[in-house]
Amino acid sequence: MSIVSKCLGLNFDYKETTEYFHEAPGFSDFRTLANGKKDGAQFEPYAQVFGEKEGFLNNLSILDLLFNEGRHALDYLKRQAL
Repeated sequence: MSIVSKCLGLNFDYKETTEYFHEAPGFSDFRTLANGKKDGAQFEPYAQVFGEKEGFLNNLSILDLLFNEGRHALDYLKRQAL
């Protein structure tokens, strides 16, 4: 998390947990945005290394976005609707 926040030029507070909580009162819970069983989010395409061969692969990872968009990654994220 610290490396990603540095790459994006963001400072944000986060806490790592040692156990799973079904509900997290007092915290913003974005766990439903990441679901490996279904890919419901559709994001604006950006250039990817194998994009010409494979087409745009949606919702890969923040690392894919950082490697492909570089310093423009944060601007890309701000344009996306959640």
